[in-house]
Amino acid sequence: MSLTALQDCYCPPIPTAIAASSGSGAIDATGEKFMYNGHVKYAGSAASKNITKVGFRFASVTKAGGSALTVSLQNVSAAAGPPYQADGTPDQTVAIANADAGFVSNVFYMTAALSAERTVTLGERLAIVVEFDGAGRLGADTVGFSNCNINEGRFTGIIGGCSAFVSGAWTLQTVIPNCIFEFSDGTFGTFASAYPFETFNTVTYNVDTVNQDEVALKINLPFEAQVYGAWALIHAVSGADFELVLYEGTTAVATTVIDSSSISVASQFRVAEWCFPPVTIKPNTDYYLSLKPTTTNNVQFPYFELDNANHMQAHAGGTNFLFSARVGAGSWAAATATRRPFAGLRFSAFPSVNQPLINSPVLIG
Repeated sequence: MSLTALQDCYCPPIPTAIAASSGSGAIDATGEKFMYNGHVKYAGSAASKNITKVGFRFASVTKAGGSALTVSLQNVSAAAGPPYQADGTPDQTVAIANADAGFVSNVFYMTAALSAERTVTLGERLAIVVEFDGAGRLGADTVGFSNCNINEGRFTGIIGGCSAFVSGAWTLQTVIPNCIFEFSDGTFGTFASAYPFETFNTVTYNVDTVNQDEVALKINLPFEAQVYGAWALIHAVSGADFELVLYEGTTAVATTVIDSSSISVASQFRVAEWCFPPVTIKPNTDYYLSLKPTTTNNVQFPYFELDNANHMQAHAGGTNFLFSARVGAGSWAAATATRRPFAGLRFSAFPSVNQPLINSPVLIG
């Protein structure tokens, strides 16, 4: 297969956020609303898809008064703002009863079916609005929403984000949306500006850890490609030397050695990037990008967890990039379908025109 050069294409990309917001834009009064908005994104080249359900993550929820919620899909106003605002007309709706077992604190929630399917196209602007139902806020009820913290507000709010309608006005929330769409064909998507997750965690280990002394991003692509670098988000204490290794199966094909003294600030998360001579990635072959400690001092490798393995379809790279681990240079464990470490490859070439890339669920951004 012939390949076409393309410099510095990361997949998965280096994220702008890796921490959960404890709660952004909580609603605690009748008439208040929380909104997710952005450009609809899904894998593949379908002309359109039909949204049947939506999902998002609750933060702290207080249900002492018995309030219920209404979730709606709405158009985004072309005239109002900033920030971008829903037009106020619920087009498709679904109720969340107070007694719903999923309507609780700190869980990812998928709604029941919408009142009607919503046909959308790639890039279409859309809003998800959550508010108290017609009975309003009852008692002292409060509903919070868990999204992604960011270091700087410049990463959100221009072409998508979260806003809260409080005291009669929409206010931009400096978080990255945590929401998802389920389509009628059984696939999943999100907003181009969103980052769906259930939890963010880290795995801690060293060269003597008995259950896993290597943790890796497992990669399996349906097409041939070429890579010449990688990145990984790591946390290493002073003296915690490590290697970043790209394996084909259990055979190392690229390695870099990193001394902890080269880390600019010890005991903080830092992105490690490195380049290596080009490696051809074979189709339908397992590769592993590993963070491998070489001392008894701990390293930490952060990852995100999803509520449903199918939600990985909404992330760049889809289900072709997952979490795996091994111990003692043995076989790699089966991939965890709901989990992915924060790491990625630096691609330098992809299949040429007329090769099977465009309809692959890989490399959606």
